[in-house]
Formats: sequence, C-alpha cells, structure tokens
Amino acid sequence: MLAYLTKIKLFHEVSPNQKQIYFKLIALWVICEAMLGGIIHGFKLPISGLVVGGSAVVCISLIGHLVPFKGAIIRATIVVAIFKMLLSPHSSIPAYIAVFFQGICGELLFSSGSKNYQLKCYVLAFLALIESAIQRILVMTVLYGIGFWKAVNDYIANLTKSDPATNYSLYFVTTYLVLHLIAAFLIGRFCAAIPAMLRFTKEEMQPFIISLPAQVPEEKIKKKRNKINFFVVIWLILVSIFIYSRIYPNGVFSNGHESLKFIFRAAIILLTWYLILAPILLRLLKRWLEKRKGIYRKEIEEVVLLLPTTTLLIKESWKRTHGRKGFARIKDFWRLLIINTVVI
Repeated sequence: MLAYLTKIKLFHEVSPNQKQIYFKLIALWVICEAMLGGIIHGFKLPISGLVVGGSAVVCISLIGHLVPFKGAIIRATIVVAIFKMLLSPHSSIPAYIAVFFQGICGELLFSSGSKNYQLKCYVLAFLALIESAIQRILVMTVLYGIGFWKAVNDYIANLTKSDPATNYSLYFVTTYLVLHLIAAFLIGRFCAAIPAMLRFTKEEMQPFIISLPAQVPEEKIKKKRNKINFFVVIWLILVSIFIYSRIYPNGVFSNGHESLKFIFRAAIILLTWYLILAPILLRLLKRWLEKRKGIYRKEIEEVVLLLPTTTLLIKESWKRTHGRKGFARIKDFWRLLIINTVVI
C-alpha cells in the first residue's frame, strides 16, 4: 500500500497555490517533529507523545483539509522522516514508528476527501495519542518485565498500609491512558474547527498576520557525527554478570536483592538495544530513506528554503501569545501559526 501511494503523481493535480501551502505545512511538520522532538528527546521529557504527536495531528489535519489528494499525506510523512534523519539523527526507532503510524492513519482517513472531516480529526487524534501512550507502556514492560508492575503494587501497598491485592499498576496505566484520551479530544476538537477558522477573508485575518523580515538566515542541515560509544565496556560487564547469575543463581540476584533485578534487566536491555539492535534498524531505515531523496527532491528543496521562515514564524507566534497561559496559550499559538502559514 505504501509503495502504491508514493508513486501517485501528486503535483499534476495540485494548483500552484495549494503546492505552496503544502510545502509550508510540511516545513511546519518538520520543525515540530525533527527539531521539537529532538529537544524533548534530549531532555528526556515524558510528554513527547502529547506535544510532538499533537503537533503532527494538527499538521496532518491541515494537509487533509487544504490538499485533499490521495498520496499527499504519505508523501509528506516520508519527507518529514527524511528531515528527521538529517536534523535529529539521534532519534530512536519508536519515534520513526510514531511518525509513520500517524502518517499512514492520516492518509487512510483523509484520502477519501473532506467528507466527515470533523470526525476524522477526532479519530486521528485518538489513534495518534493512544499509540504513543501504549508504546510507552510496552517499552516499560519490556525493559523491566511484568514483575515491575507487581513490585509497584507491593511498594504502594506497603507505603499506604492498604490491601496488597489492590492493582495500583492498573490504576496508573488507566490514568495515563485517560490523560491521553482527554488530550486527544482537545486536539481533535481544535483540528475539527480548522475549516471555520480559515473561512474568514484575508482582510478579516489581517490583524493576526505576523510580518517577518525579508531576509532570514538560511538553515544549514548537517549530519551530526556519532560520538565514540564508551558504553560497550559497561555492556560487556553486564553481560558477564548475567552469565554469572545464570551459573550461580543464588549469588548476585538472591532474594535480598530483588530490586537489582529490575535495574540490571533495564540496563542490559537498554544497552543491547542502544549498541546493537537500534543502530542496525536505524541504518536500514536511513538507507531506505536515502534512496527516496531523489523521488522527493522537489519537496525537499522547497522545504529547505522554507525552514528558516517557519522557524522564525513559530518563535514570533509564541511571543505574541505571552499574555495567555496554559491550554489557552497553546490554542492561540496554533491559531496564529495556522493563519500565518496558510494565508499567502
């Protein structure tokens, strides 16, 4: 299906005005995904799924509304992944999985046209954010094992002196999913209102237009060099300890050292993933993306030119909303950003 969609001759169907909007929306998605995602990933913030995923839903919904052609969203998704590879080479495989999952869902939902647009926005927001939440939960389970959730139950039960049979882990997971569902509803409602937001004339939108300088410094896309990894020695030590623990099970991980099992398991799985599996999978993915640079040359060239202006527009939109707080500021920020991206 992916190969079929990427072969569609999109630019024979799109008007010059729609092309320009299309490139601007891809540039906006690139900034939100590659740069914003890289910052969140670098600081290890636990809200990456909500922030980056929510931004992607807005960008995909905009493409679905303004460039309603089969293949438009999936082409944009691959271009975003290519820029993610160039701008955030440290991004993990799960981050790429999320990008393609969001793009494929968006393509399947919006390729049939603008019918039931509002409902599609809610469905896309729900799918994108729930996938992010489930991905996090699965990663924790793989890292620490099922025993981790039991240990959480035992710890809270001992701390609160409550019934040890209470499944606190289930409460935690349920709360986490509900928070993502609430966020998905709010994002879906915002995206569903995009057609009404853009129904005003240029004159009515004029007070919201942000004037940018004529000359904006060009963004230089550089591939970051990978640093020499000194974790290999630590990984070898952990593997040696693991082998030792299998030969002498009553040694290091005796009943008195239960907590060490979770720490050890997480460390060895993380390092095995980081040193062996992730580099192999990333190399294969990047090789696949490199081969498609020629196919998407037009989009890449246009987006490169738009990145500096888009970056400045994001900064200026955020500054303009400094008087607002919380969700109200985020909503006004995106409203400003959308109007200044779409109105030419």
